[in-house]
Amino acid sequence: MFARKWLSNSVEVLKITPENDRAEHINLDSGELPAMKTLGVVWKAKSDLFSFHSVTTEENTVYTKRVLLKKMATLFDPLVFLAPYIIRIKIIMQELWIDRIEWDDAVPDRIANNVDQWFQELNGLPKTKHSQMFTTSTVTNRSIHVFTDASCKAYGAVAYQQCLYDTGEVTCVIIMSKSRVSLLQSISIPRLELLGAVLGLRLAEKIVKALKLETKDVTIWCDSLNVLWWIKNQSRNLKPFVANRVGFIQSKTELNHFSELRITPF
Repeated sequence: MFARKWLSNSVEVLKITPENDRAEHINLDSGELPAMKTLGVVWKAKSDLFSFHSVTTEENTVYTKRVLLKKMATLFDPLVFLAPYIIRIKIIMQELWIDRIEWDDAVPDRIANNVDQWFQELNGLPKTKHSQMFTTSTVTNRSIHVFTDASCKAYGAVAYQQCLYDTGEVTCVIIMSKSRVSLLQSISIPRLELLGAVLGLRLAEKIVKALKLETKDVTIWCDSLNVLWWIKNQSRNLKPFVANRVGFIQSKTELNHFSELRITPF
């Protein structure tokens, strides 16, 4: 497949790109660069920021599982910037499955109210802005901070990059995140916090590999003292559910174990 219609936030790069291969509405004389839209994701080239389209619904729409899944599928978010929004609808879908609601049956009123609130929150998506400039030549120090947390309904992790520049300026940008709905069976909050820590570790591994970072630059933050105690003890002394996940964390020696991984309480 031959890639066509290139766009860059660098005017110098665009000048050496054949005009027929450039995206439309580029004015090199004025330096004006367009905003490109792909699958609901908007890239504003000049400011190098990502934003998103809102997801709307028609008036008097009857909410069903089929309708909600279609709306959820319109949120194209490969780096999961929109995890706080997407996890909400996933929790709602889980409740519908638990209640055995059929595909084309109207959802109960108590859930329909939550769906209405979800769509209202989605109206703010165009206002969200996400920078993807991870580093420049003037960066003197770069570190990754992964925060993990859990509730009775969901758990997740989000990774940020902190950069210190030679001017003394400090910036912090989100890299990506992951979220999961809680298990259907009853499970304690500390165990869900442990699942969040495992998710955060996997997220950190992926980022370290992709950005070619040193593991000493990674910190995973966890506010559960239970999880921190489990991790610092031998997994064979724990119950199977906890032991398996603690063993997984402790086996990740490529992150130089915990002296450098530094799983730290808030």
